[in-house]
Amino acid sequence: MWQVIQGLKREGRTVFLTTHYMEEAERLADRVAVIHQGRIAAIGSTNDLLESHGGERTLFVEGVQPEQLERIRSEFPEVRQTDGEIAIPADNLDGTARVIELLGRLGLTRGIQIRNPSIENVFLKLIGAHLTEEGELA
Repeated sequence: MWQVIQGLKREGRTVFLTTHYMEEAERLADRVAVIHQGRIAAIGSTNDLLESHGGERTLFVEGVQPEQLERIRSEFPEVRQTDGEIAIPADNLDGTARVIELLGRLGLTRGIQIRNPSIENVFLKLIGAHLTEEGELA
């Protein structure tokens, strides 16, 4: 189905697609409308929505011990603890390099991921929800 839609787009045709799969919307759509409780919460290109509602690039680290977390928080107070990992905003290259340098000094060299904001982040932010470990809205 994705190939059919992409082919129609290449031909210059308009396709209206309704989906609950944010990855699908992000990959296929030129413009996205987030609808919540029957109203359009936001509409625009994927890039516009990511810039205005998507949040920031975030560095996630697994296996952080309480004393390591305390040390990280002393330099990066905006760190959040999520399900089994910590999340540190890493909006720019300098900040990311500082975080990675500190993690290396603390011996945290495994279980590190950098995640870019996605349309799913936009959707969750706009409707005021988050996902549980099971992937359910909360």
